[in-house]
Order: sequence, then structure tokens, then C-alpha cells
Amino acid sequence: MRMHKILVAALIVVTVVCFSGSAFAAVASKIGVIDVQKILRNSKAGNKATKSLDARMVAYQNKFKGEGEKLRAFQAEIKKKSSAWSEEMKTTRLHDFQKAAVIFQQKTKDAEFEMKQARDKELAPLFKTLQGVVDSYGQQNGFAVIIEKMPGIPFVNPANDITDEITKAFNKVSN
Repeated sequence: MRMHKILVAALIVVTVVCFSGSAFAAVASKIGVIDVQKILRNSKAGNKATKSLDARMVAYQNKFKGEGEKLRAFQAEIKKKSSAWSEEMKTTRLHDFQKAAVIFQQKTKDAEFEMKQARDKELAPLFKTLQGVVDSYGQQNGFAVIIEKMPGIPFVNPANDITDEITKAFNKVSN
């Protein structure tokens, strides 16, 4: 949500810079673009956080893999044997399957929520540090605005992409 607000503010600044008088535009028209995901992938701290989150995700996947296989086997058993069962047995087994499926679905939702919480907790300090790095870099290098590269931006001149420079600066402060 914070990055969204920053992006909106950045776009407003870009609009003001682009449509202002030529004297102002000449002084403050240096625009930088960064790819935050690339910075996280290529920085030491971001890579460490990503590996930690990936390990946690693999643990959840392994945990649920066995339960999912049991559930599928239970469903296959019902399909295979239900024609030989009494109506009462079919109803009981179907009810047991549905109950197990609901429990499994709730466990996976809980795990997704826990992963989101872990991701937010792990990345929040990195984003805060990155914001400081971007602010400092922008001020030191005379940028009017630095915006995040996003799918909605159809073209970015590669000369305006400062992702690598920000990654280097981020690595220096995030050790």
C-alpha cells in the first residue's frame, strides 16, 4: 500500500515536471526508474530473505503433499468402491471425505496466511531500508523523481534505469 502511494506521488511529480515551464523542467527533469523485484533478487539481504521464505514455502508444500495424496486416495477409493457399498456406507464415507477436504482446505488457507505474514515481516525492514537508500541516492544525484518500474509503464529508456546502482547502494547499507 505504501509503495502504491509512493508511485502515485511519483507520477504526480513526473506530470508536474513534464508540463511545467521549461526553466523548471530543465533544472528538475532527471528521472530514475528502479525494478524493486530485481533489487530484492540481486541484493544480499533480499536474496537471504527470499531463500528463507522459499525454505518455509517448501516445508509447507511437503507438509501438505502427504495430506493431499491421502485425500486423493480417499476420493479414488470412494469412486472405485461406492457401487458396492450400501447407501448408508456411501453417505458416511462421502461425509468423511467432505469433512477431511474442508479441514485440508482450511489448513492450506491458514498456511497461506502465515506465509503472507512471514513475507511481510521479513520484507518490511528491507523495504524501509530500500526507501532510505532510494531517497538518499536521489538527493545525492539530483533526481527529480525515482519511480518503480511497473507493467503499466509501456516504455522506460534504459539510461533512466538505476536499478543496478540502487542495488549496490542497498548492499552497502543492508549488511
